[in-house]
Amino acid sequence: MLLINSRLINVPESQFFRTDPLINCPPEERIQKLLEILSPLNSPKRHQDMRAKRYAGSGRWLLQHPRFIQWADYSNKDADRMLCCYGMPGAGKTIIRYGQVKSWIYFLLMLPLSSVVIDNLVAQHGRENVAYMYCDYRDQTNQTVVNILGNLLKQLLITAAFVPEVITTMLEPLKKEGRRVEVGDISQMLKALLPQRNNCNFLCLDALDELEPRTRFALLKALHTDFGTVRIFITGRPHIQPEVDGALQTKLDAMHITADSGDIRGYLTHEIEEDMNINPDDMNDQLKEEILETITSKAGGMYVMYFSVFACRL
Repeated sequence: MLLINSRLINVPESQFFRTDPLINCPPEERIQKLLEILSPLNSPKRHQDMRAKRYAGSGRWLLQHPRFIQWADYSNKDADRMLCCYGMPGAGKTIIRYGQVKSWIYFLLMLPLSSVVIDNLVAQHGRENVAYMYCDYRDQTNQTVVNILGNLLKQLLITAAFVPEVITTMLEPLKKEGRRVEVGDISQMLKALLPQRNNCNFLCLDALDELEPRTRFALLKALHTDFGTVRIFITGRPHIQPEVDGALQTKLDAMHITADSGDIRGYLTHEIEEDMNINPDDMNDQLKEEILETITSKAGGMYVMYFSVFACRL
């Protein structure tokens, strides 16, 4: 209750006692707290996990592919904006057994690709110009459209030299009112932010097929309309290609690439040699070579990758 001009007026307690939670924060901490409301997702941590699981040298064939080189060259205004890489084992996950070592060809070939691409783009263009997302079917509850878009936006902002005032002006009322950010809010911020960034921007979305279908469709529509000239790299399994085509309202031209034997051989060599160090009596050079030759020759025919390019000229 509040007494005004001798009259009692009902005022909700939550409004009467509400204060600005950022009023006493130092500037850097204030910005950090503002950005936290964009998304609870933590892609950089997931990226570190993926980097730790790949072996040195994996994915070089992709970085050396002419289509990838053209897409990653931001100065090339004739390059296609979106590059999609679809891959799937020919008969489910192929488990290769030799002694105590088990290797998944799908894990070897698909999972490291995005982490390799991300590191390559960061090295070329700077961390502040690259945002990424690792989709995971086990986390579909948290991986909503608003959280994914907020996660991408947060990465672009948190690594920047400064956060534009137009963004803090939009975020402060949300924080003060305790209101959740919505897709419309993030779309508005992106449209305000991206035109101010004269430098190149890249997004990487790993395992897009692991999102819930409606989430995937809404995300693709947002990527198409809200991210301007940002270059986008996507990986996923082939069954989502028609959905991607439909969401982007274009037919993607697919290029079929067989598994890289160098990646397979390099990874298996690494695994076998680690096993030999632990159990030297279980393996010799002759057996090692027989395993490498047999698996490399058979695995190459079981796995196909598809590159697709979204023919949206910049």
